[in-house]
Amino acid sequence: MSQLQRDLLFRMQVSNALSVLGGWYLSWDFYSSSPYIGLRAHALYSKARGLVEHERALCKAMVRLEGRSDD
Repeated sequence: MSQLQRDLLFRMQVSNALSVLGGWYLSWDFYSSSPYIGLRAHALYSKARGLVEHERALCKAMVRLEGRSDD
């Protein structure tokens, strides 16, 4: 894989990670001030899940960028 292809792949994966994080944060913003405890719990879950998924996607992108991927 050429350096240009690797750079493009990395940028796409980082962009995907940011999209995932943004989607989870939209749920957080929408439900965090709800008067219903179940919706607030969902909001907190969404925020935490977004951070975890974002971290996983970035780690995976970094591994691929370094050329150590087993995929």
